[in-house]
Amino acid sequence: MFDAFNRHDSAAMAALYSANAHLNSSDFCAPRGKKDVERTYASLFEAFPDIRDDLDSMVASGDRVAVRFTARSRLGGTAMALRIMTFLTIRGGLIIEDDSIFDTKGEPCRP
Repeated sequence: MFDAFNRHDSAAMAALYSANAHLNSSDFCAPRGKKDVERTYASLFEAFPDIRDDLDSMVASGDRVAVRFTARSRLGGTAMALRIMTFLTIRGGLIIEDDSIFDTKGEPCRP
């Protein structure tokens, strides 16, 4: 997942999610589904062309995975380091639930 993200490969990211996946994020107004994955990541890569995720820690238990990582970008010469906690549920080798939590700093949600 993080290798595909750091390559900015939105198609590879989408391939990791099951057809009935649910995605929740601090910046989403409502949960998203599989059809939104590629669009969501492509939009992020366009907005932050140098973004990358650096893995801080990961804990797995059964089909659940908790990940803490830092998203980094220097867009516009200003360094960004956003700490994110993501909780994944995996079934059949695919992500069925992706719940990411981070500080939106008061920014409104994105539809």
